[in-house]
Amino acid sequence: MVEQQAPISETASQPRDRFCLYIAGALGTNQNIQEIRRSLTGKYGDHALVVDSVISRDGMRRPDRFKIMAQRLVDEFTSGRDLVVVAHSFGAPEINAVISQIEKTRPELLEPNSEFLQKLNLVLVAPFGFVENARQAAGMMKRFTEVARTQLILPLIPPSQLMGIESTMLVPVAGLDQTSLTEAITCAYSAKSQYGQVDRVVVLKNPKDYSELAQLPSERKNELGQLDAELGQAAKEKNWPLFRTKLVERGLCLRRQMAEAYQGKYFPGYEAKPEERSIDAVGKGIGVALLGLERWLSLFGQSLAGKPYQRVMELRKRGAAVKFLVPEYDAILKSAEAKRFLGIESGQPSADLVIMRGQTHASFANQGDVLVQGLEVLGL
Repeated sequence: MVEQQAPISETASQPRDRFCLYIAGALGTNQNIQEIRRSLTGKYGDHALVVDSVISRDGMRRPDRFKIMAQRLVDEFTSGRDLVVVAHSFGAPEINAVISQIEKTRPELLEPNSEFLQKLNLVLVAPFGFVENARQAAGMMKRFTEVARTQLILPLIPPSQLMGIESTMLVPVAGLDQTSLTEAITCAYSAKSQYGQVDRVVVLKNPKDYSELAQLPSERKNELGQLDAELGQAAKEKNWPLFRTKLVERGLCLRRQMAEAYQGKYFPGYEAKPEERSIDAVGKGIGVALLGLERWLSLFGQSLAGKPYQRVMELRKRGAAVKFLVPEYDAILKSAEAKRFLGIESGQPSADLVIMRGQTHASFANQGDVLVQGLEVLGL
């Protein structure tokens, strides 16, 4: 097994012969993707475009977002660069929309084995809509609830156990070094872990610590300190049921801070946007929301129908490269399903599939260096 540690302060060498387009998942607002933007810009320089979610406030305001992405891909290809398109979660359905724009304006670029497709690398991170039939679509929706329970506090619905894992990517567990913590979580959540199922792995050695930015009140710090001490003792005794219980409690303890991180509050330039109260502003806001909702519902329907899967499969058959970054605890797409898509038999190694160890469906949004390290291992 190839396991590579992702540095927290050093970014990769900057390959100027590649352009990277990153399409964020549903909670990827223009504020909270700044960590991803920092990491990808460090690797690709000016040849990186990080796009927020189609349903974020800023995303809703851009009805031409698919045209912008399509044109940038064409322009960068024309400049002689290889193309890296990274789509996370609900960003995957947008690939279909972007390629549809290219079909309208430059259909010759999508001919089988064209130079454009030979230069196109699609990297899927926990892709939504990667289903082939109605049964798989129903299973995907069930998995989607697990993601929602991890990232959101929902009335009358218990939080996911993965919420605690996600908290460790925001505030490290005191008294446990990262390697020991990663191993303990894998043991405690062996039924959910995908570690060991793929031979290529990246792992953060020293995750970025947001505890100072989070400005925890003293009583919350005390509660967190007690939980971390109990976690350390449970790990030492290999009492995995207790470890899971305390980790969930830790997630609940930090749930507000995790929500603030997803809002982008802990990144430079954050500014809460005041709501405009004028009739014109309200009317415009409703119009933008309806446009965004219409676009989202369209992509959601396409996802249930398996359109993202169909489009990516078609592009792969025509010559594009398809690769996967799989968070260890992702609920949406399992490594076995990625292997099946790539035609990899059980036990066979693959250069196109990498596990991001210790990560949940979206926790890497606060730890962009592990994404960069994954792209490096994929040869991008």
